[in-house]
Amino acid sequence: MLCETAEGYVHRLWDPLPAKQKPATEYGAKFSTPFNVAVAFVTGGAGLAAFTEETVRDPRILALAGKVRYVVDPNNPYPKAYTGHVRMTLKDGSVVEERQPHIRGGARDPLSDAEIADKFRLNCAFGGWTPAQIDAFLARATQLFTGGINLSDLRR
Repeated sequence: MLCETAEGYVHRLWDPLPAKQKPATEYGAKFSTPFNVAVAFVTGGAGLAAFTEETVRDPRILALAGKVRYVVDPNNPYPKAYTGHVRMTLKDGSVVEERQPHIRGGARDPLSDAEIADKFRLNCAFGGWTPAQIDAFLARATQLFTGGINLSDLRR
């Protein structure tokens, strides 16, 4: 699996490549493009819950991360745009390639209100909030942002 990237990303997210392909800690995994790509493919996502002691040791994730490498694209527009690219060669020899001209969730490709709420729910659940706490907060926030509540009414 090959990713084209900007020179500006390499020192934070790619090098040294062997260490990024097999991060020592869950914190280090957050700053590893090979691990992020692999954990997303294996688990279906790369949210906060994807970076655990278990995922950092998962042989399926590490095997795939070990196949992720990079090449610097000298024409990458970073830092004016945050792009994405991956090219995968499958076992049958076929090639799948995907490019993203802008980072998802950024100004040029913003998340919808529903996607923001989903991300908020996942982050709160990761932090230990109950579904009832999350629902109550979102209901209050919705009232606040839609004009259904005055700031002076916020007592708790």
